[in-house]
Amino acid sequence: MNIHFSDRFPDFELTGKTDDGRPTYRLNQCVIVSIDEHRILIPQGFITDGGSIPRWIWFLFNPMDPDCFPAYLIHDFIYRTEYFPRAKCDKILFEALRDLKNSWIKSNVIWFGPFIGGQKSWNTRTRNQVMAVRILSGIYMEERPLFL
Repeated sequence: MNIHFSDRFPDFELTGKTDDGRPTYRLNQCVIVSIDEHRILIPQGFITDGGSIPRWIWFLFNPMDPDCFPAYLIHDFIYRTEYFPRAKCDKILFEALRDLKNSWIKSNVIWFGPFIGGQKSWNTRTRNQVMAVRILSGIYMEERPLFL
């Protein structure tokens, strides 16, 4: 898998917190990510929590780790837009972490989180929630997922 980021360190600002207290950040610029033949625009204004990592493990894995943030950002975007099937989104997270020169062990430990915990988030997302994020980036197709 070939992954390329237009900007590994995009400008963002703190915007609030998730329901469980994790900080959220607003992207202040567009980021373009190429994944094989797909060119994905993550729009200015997209909200992310970085790595969706429980607080009790932050001492090991910082949710805003600059060595991982681009992978977290693309994963959040493709998950919330259901750009690909869930398993492919998680595989892209792992591949992006490796592309960013994270160790195989660190990449696997981080990948394991959404692999185990992401199903609930994936299954409870409504059509309106998916479309709200898609429309922000100019995607109006309603298929879920967009691509296989």
